[in-house]
Amino acid sequence: MRCLLATTLDAPRERLRQVMDRLNIDLVEAERLEIDWLTHPPRLAVDFICAVLRKSNDQDAEAAIFVDIGVALGRQIPVFLIVEPRREVPLVVAGLTRVEADLDNEEALSLHLGQFIRALHRGRTDSSTEVRRRRVLSQSEAEIAHARLRELQSIDERNIGSKVERFVRLVTDLLDTGDVEVSAVRMFEDRGYDMALWSNDVSPTLGGPIPIQLKLWSQDRPNAVRKAAEVFARQLSERPFPFGILIYDAPGENTSTGPRQPSPARIVTISAHQLIDKLTEQSLTEVLTSMRNAVMHGASYGG
Repeated sequence: MRCLLATTLDAPRERLRQVMDRLNIDLVEAERLEIDWLTHPPRLAVDFICAVLRKSNDQDAEAAIFVDIGVALGRQIPVFLIVEPRREVPLVVAGLTRVEADLDNEEALSLHLGQFIRALHRGRTDSSTEVRRRRVLSQSEAEIAHARLRELQSIDERNIGSKVERFVRLVTDLLDTGDVEVSAVRMFEDRGYDMALWSNDVSPTLGGPIPIQLKLWSQDRPNAVRKAAEVFARQLSERPFPFGILIYDAPGENTSTGPRQPSPARIVTISAHQLIDKLTEQSLTEVLTSMRNAVMHGASYGG
């Protein structure tokens, strides 16, 4: 197994290297690669990135580390983050697998890094024993899903319970693709989200399960999506999720050609119609990875 180390030049590395040696991990320092790994993959495959954030909080020195993390996530390479004690963790990487420890704390590094490596091995075993077909929607399936959404807006407001139930069922059908597990739906519990997604393929790279919030409006409400996303962001601010997804439907959203809504940090907003069209182009795991990349780089998700 091969690890790329991303840290500041003055960080102590000897204990970390000893831990890696005991775990049979070949440690390669990013600054010593023979190529520019931002534009070219290393000659030998990298299994994961070990990034170190020191308590000095030197933003200029750490800029390259965040770039390395972004490149790794973009290439679906898992990231293990070591954060020195009393160092504040930036929200943009808060969802990554991490340990808070000094670089000379060999015991803590061995424990958490060993657990991380075992999780990587389990993921590889699962993938090799069960080949998952990354499914995209057919055009006919997409047309049916669009029609189901349009029917929702014609249901009488007095049947709001049935309307919500049908919306939840439709979204669940879209997300239940075989390569992603969908948690039980709890629409009316005050957890800040209605369901969560887990993918054995990409969740270790994404940094954990992805919470989903569903919103269905029967009347046109200006700025409703933005306000709902802001509330969702506040609800997730103290939780270790990598990001959240707000899926919504409202009058006038019967096509996918409308402008995408701006979102607060760590929240991706997408209409159900837009999601349907996106799933005809990419598998759900690919969509989730694209969303995570957009969040990581502070950009609006555009697919």
